[in-house]
Amino acid sequence: MPTSKHLSTTLLLFLFIAAMAGLQSDAHKPEDSAIYIVYTSPKEGDKRHEAFHINILKEAFGGDDSSAKEMILYHYKTAARGFSAKLTPAQADFLSKRPHVVQVVPQHTVPLHTNPTHHRHT
Repeated sequence: MPTSKHLSTTLLLFLFIAAMAGLQSDAHKPEDSAIYIVYTSPKEGDKRHEAFHINILKEAFGGDDSSAKEMILYHYKTAARGFSAKLTPAQADFLSKRPHVVQVVPQHTVPLHTNPTHHRHT
């Protein structure tokens, strides 16, 4: 027959394992993700940029169109080819090694430097 000390030790061990499992599952929460700009070199003659970007994410991470669309924030089509997406650092690294992906860089905000405007009082 188990003693109360044995039961309390078992209970503490169970709680510790449950807490560690919770911490491990928190390791890849959406809060760990950041916005990355993914530069692509699309297939020759491919004019459907958005579908191309969605397929890159689906091939890399699995899932369906809707889960890939949720990751994408913006499609670049004019000066650069690519898209911005919310990714974890591991996803960004994995994606950077995929075909048709030229570069994956974290987005950063650049502060504007302006000169003060002097107003004349008339």
